[in-house]
Amino acid sequence: MKKPLLFFSGIFGLLILLPGLIYLGLVIYYENSFPVGTWLNQVYCTGKTVEEVSQELNGLYGFDTLQIELDSGKIYISMEAIDFSYDFYPAVKEYSGIKNPIDLFEKLKNPNKDLWITPEVSYSTKKLIQCLKNEKLWKQSQDTSTQTVTIRYRAGNYELLDGRSKVLNAETALTTIENAIENFQSEVDLRETAYESLEDTKETSLVRDTYSQLRRLLDKEIVFQNYQEELILKKSQVIEFLVVDEAYLPVLDENHRLQFQEKKLEEYIKELAKATDTYCNHTFTNHNGNEITITKGNYGSKINQEEELGFLKNHLMDEKDVHRELLFEDGEKEPQVIGNTYIEVDMGEQKLFYFEKGNCLLESDVVTGNAAKKYNTPQMVCFVNNKQKNRTLRGEGYASFVNFWMPIKGNYGIHDATWRGKFGGSIYKTAGSHGCVNMPYAKMKELFDMVEIGTPVVLYY
Repeated sequence: MKKPLLFFSGIFGLLILLPGLIYLGLVIYYENSFPVGTWLNQVYCTGKTVEEVSQELNGLYGFDTLQIELDSGKIYISMEAIDFSYDFYPAVKEYSGIKNPIDLFEKLKNPNKDLWITPEVSYSTKKLIQCLKNEKLWKQSQDTSTQTVTIRYRAGNYELLDGRSKVLNAETALTTIENAIENFQSEVDLRETAYESLEDTKETSLVRDTYSQLRRLLDKEIVFQNYQEELILKKSQVIEFLVVDEAYLPVLDENHRLQFQEKKLEEYIKELAKATDTYCNHTFTNHNGNEITITKGNYGSKINQEEELGFLKNHLMDEKDVHRELLFEDGEKEPQVIGNTYIEVDMGEQKLFYFEKGNCLLESDVVTGNAAKKYNTPQMVCFVNNKQKNRTLRGEGYASFVNFWMPIKGNYGIHDATWRGKFGGSIYKTAGSHGCVNMPYAKMKELFDMVEIGTPVVLYY
């Protein structure tokens, strides 16, 4: 009776001890190994020892150079130069063996497939700092002489050289680099984390303000509207207005404002007048299609230079584009131009033409000033300033009655000459007028009835 009892007691005790023996066996088995399905850094570990996995990882993940990205470019640090070394063994060891029964069953149930570990890293901080100091780009970032704000003139423009807006913070940069090394990273980007803007000094604030004034001056258009033509004040011309030093940098006044050369402004307005004034400045296409230039007479417009100079001074520093309709001395906004309605007198051919809206409505032979007596009718652009009938024209040694009189400039005018039997040809050379344009009665009457006061008159040879 006792023997069966002892047998069953033995079996029962064995059943109680068996799990412990199994667990003890697994602990001993996994003490320097890994549970089924363990992966570290994509390396399969099951069946391998800690030493084997460590060696494999050490061979896969080493790097010789640290790449550092700066605003000014990339620099590279040799890992050998900073006594860099690493070892995966401690981290690998953490994932070997079994810590407790629950851990055992958990690992058997859910194998470690996607674990990622970093090695223990060691390096010389002192040597790292020295390597950074030896790098040209790094030294430039730490050079306080470059942490200035200056203006440079180049290629017809001004640019701001700002050495204070993004300055590398050495302490922050070193901490970031060390964190990268300690986390076994072969690349580190400092562009977003290690730069800072330095507070401006009184001097650098003044430079920024000066540059802001320059941009306000140059980054806009100043346009003068001349009738149907736009004259744009170019950036290169505006720069020439400035008072500058030898380096072409602006010289400020006592209130730290830009200064302008009065003479240069006046010269620009005079050049503007040359380009826009029609007074004594006419280009004309005659009835034969030939283009001629006439620089005398009393017809045309002059811009009000004083008014335009004042406007330019007052609006150079406007923040927005400026559009200016030129003002003329007579107060008009449109210049006097010959246009397509005018009287044309070709004194070489001794012909008069009247064009209205581009159509020739009248053509006539004429006689102009006596060339032999130097009474030549001058080449000029003038205008019909009056219309009268039945006038007696008087001068030294003569008094001539005319039926139709249209004065065009001073004593010069267009009128009929009933005392003449012929017109045109070369009569004017020896038997011409005292300077007026003589026409046959019938043609003069026709012209008188068609022409309005103010009509331009173009006379040329």
